[in-house]
Amino acid sequence: MDAIYKNLKFSAFSATLLSAVSPLKADVPAAILGAVTDSDRYSLIYEAAIPAVGPSWGSEVEYAIDNSATGPANFDRVAYVMEFDDTWVWVSYDTGARSDDVNIRDTGEDIHIAYDRLDGFAIHDCRFQCLALTVLAFHALAFDASAKLIVYPVGDSITWGTTAPGGYRSPLYQKLTAAGYDVDMVGSVKTLADRVLIDAGEENHDGHSGWKILQIDQQIEGWLRLFEAPDVILIHIETNDFGNNGPNPIAIQQLDNLMTKIALATPTSHMIVTNLMERGGRANINIQAQFNPFVEAKIAGQVALGRKVSFLDMRAAVPLSDMPDRLHPNLAGLTKMAEAYYGAILKVMG
Repeated sequence: MDAIYKNLKFSAFSATLLSAVSPLKADVPAAILGAVTDSDRYSLIYEAAIPAVGPSWGSEVEYAIDNSATGPANFDRVAYVMEFDDTWVWVSYDTGARSDDVNIRDTGEDIHIAYDRLDGFAIHDCRFQCLALTVLAFHALAFDASAKLIVYPVGDSITWGTTAPGGYRSPLYQKLTAAGYDVDMVGSVKTLADRVLIDAGEENHDGHSGWKILQIDQQIEGWLRLFEAPDVILIHIETNDFGNNGPNPIAIQQLDNLMTKIALATPTSHMIVTNLMERGGRANINIQAQFNPFVEAKIAGQVALGRKVSFLDMRAAVPLSDMPDRLHPNLAGLTKMAEAYYGAILKVMG
């Protein structure tokens, strides 16, 4: 079994907003970490070279780096990065833990990667001997789930909140904060906010009543320079582009152009792009013929270029029965939009 141990390393990381943290300094390629959600919010706790023979240190683990005394004392998420020859594997999960709970144990016979307090779940029996391929590196990381989350809502009157001040933005803000996120809603305007958003100072958004996508496209680069790069950008637009009940064969390309412009302006932000919800009249037929069926393919094309975009089926989330005017969701519909966005954001945030 000794032959499978080559240059094994263990690194433990943590992140928190409660104290300053240093950037990642693990022997993990930047391209690998860059593909991992929120990797920039991790910082180094431990690093140790695992002995190639045995493997065993003897009585104690010999850490090459030990930042446990100065790093965050508590964190809410832990993750592991392992390299199997040229293949990298990333695993993460929520927990309530202390930095001294992430460690490795030397039994003298095999190395146990131990996580002592994982809400009652332990992985003490995880041994490198179980691996068929050469393990070159092992990294344990921790993430603070209460880290700042910058949310940028972009759209028209539905984002603005025609039927209820705050639109879907207020129930979404409340769900995210209840989940432990420190939410910062950004945008160029503060119009039509409810008391929750006003009291929290989170009125900002870019939902503009009556606007079409080209109006958003013309302004988006300037807006993005007004605030810190968003973690997620919520895009629900082009309802008004079908407002005259006529066909609009260029609508889907206009959406693709907007996604490209945003991706180039803020490449670290993740766009959550929706299809259009059901509405009354001829416009609904045109939406289904010329727009909705093609949104996912355009998003897939963006993803193929390495851009951060995901699709959300908002049409399935909010029925026409929640739109008294057959266009704008009422409070029940807006709440369903918030729930849909909430689930999509959690997926994006890992």
